[in-house]
Amino acid sequence: FEVRNTRTIPDSPQVGDKITLEVELVNSGIPGIANLEIKSVTNNQPPVFEGYITSEIIGKDQAQWVSIELEEFTDATTGMYYIVYDNESKDILFNGKDEGKTFNVKVAASGADGLSTGLIVIVLIGVIAILAVVVVVISRRNREDDLEDEFEYDYEDDKSYASIPQQTQTYSAPAAAVSPEMAEAMEKVSFWTQEEIQGYFDQGWSVQQLEEWLENQ
Repeated sequence: FEVRNTRTIPDSPQVGDKITLEVELVNSGIPGIANLEIKSVTNNQPPVFEGYITSEIIGKDQAQWVSIELEEFTDATTGMYYIVYDNESKDILFNGKDEGKTFNVKVAASGADGLSTGLIVIVLIGVIAILAVVVVVISRRNREDDLEDEFEYDYEDDKSYASIPQQTQTYSAPAAAVSPEMAEAMEKVSFWTQEEIQGYFDQGWSVQQLEEWLENQ
């Protein structure tokens, strides 16, 4: 029998992981059963026995994958590999170091680190959400201010002002029958006719307002 390949599951183990070693066997002779012995080497220390693997019957020139589940790792290690022996002849069928199948056992990431990362992500999401709300509020407020300014501008344009008749220098005597207010106005602004004064009264002016307006002219 020959060992064509090996693989470990997981391929990058951590402390606390149980590892499964799979071995691909090829039978170059008569059909038969392979009995294998597995040992591990860590940091160039002497090989340590791990267990035995017994295959099913493998036909001539046939291949078969066999596996063994090993104990979980309790310590971090470097430069670890497996050696596969023929349990009957004790010949080495596969040396992981020679085949470039060495690996390291890492310390598992702590739960606190994972929790901290999760909290950071949650905080970042919260900050982004708050910023989005602030942007929306500011945008809406600016839009409302623009609408108010536009309304005020239109309102100012729509305002109309009563026109004040031009002052004339026409003098006339008071009419015979007039109201006391008209008589007072004609006395104080004698240079206007009764019709002109009545025009102001029709617009809501009082005698006092007429006097104040004339004083400001």
